[in-house]
Amino acid sequence: MVEHKKKRLVITVGGYYPTYSPPGICLEKIVAYLKKSYDITVIARRRSNEIPEDSFSLDGVQVVQVSDWLNRRQINAINSPAHEKLWRFIRIGYSLLRGEGTLYWVRRTMLKELERQYAIEKFDSMVSIGFPITTHLACKDFASKHPGIRWLTYSTDTYYKSRAGSRFRMLAQLRSRAEHSAYSAATHNFFSREIMNSCQEFLGTDVLGKSSILDYMLFEASESSGFDTTFLNPNRINLLYAGGFIEKIRDPRYFLSILEKLPSDSKITWHVFS
Repeated sequence: MVEHKKKRLVITVGGYYPTYSPPGICLEKIVAYLKKSYDITVIARRRSNEIPEDSFSLDGVQVVQVSDWLNRRQINAINSPAHEKLWRFIRIGYSLLRGEGTLYWVRRTMLKELERQYAIEKFDSMVSIGFPITTHLACKDFASKHPGIRWLTYSTDTYYKSRAGSRFRMLAQLRSRAEHSAYSAATHNFFSREIMNSCQEFLGTDVLGKSSILDYMLFEASESSGFDTTFLNPNRINLLYAGGFIEKIRDPRYFLSILEKLPSDSKITWHVFS
């Protein structure tokens, strides 16, 4: 029996192994499913120096970390107050010059890596995972040079919805326009259910006509999640929160003020995973 060669699929994402971004965590589960049918290359921005190699294999998937001098400045700023001040200065300067801010380098280096991968072995399909928007824009640049490419986007957040991408209103509008142009140029778009429901006007009929909902796939429904639920008290109402607390965009104080007003006999236990 002749074994047919798998088709090649290239994916761009903000952060993947070993330092996942939130969309990267969602992507990991999708990759686990798709790698059964495709040879997959994931192109992600370097978020740490934990793995020094730029390219490595992870469970049968090729992972490529892209970086340049801006990226190195950002990584150095993680544990250094002096580098943190320098990085803030660079970030503000880039935000004034470029719609994508310092993430402009992601668009540039990912486009360069897409071209390099295409030269090594041609592929006819690619997927860009947003947020950030720059992963979409890199694929948009590549698709404009290779019209035969089938390009799918998957967005778990948007500049339009959050408006947290910039403190400057004009830059926020610029980023929203760039984001919409990417969705318009893509072959098909996938959005989380929340985005599809709240951004109908922004997406417009043209984009919605080639878009679908793709819910977060944290584990396969047929498999056990492996999550220990013995801490849940069946005699109480168990309220579970999983996520981050960020003052400007995920400020928990309003929610905490609601919990504070609950009567002591409400039988609610709040579990926090962050």
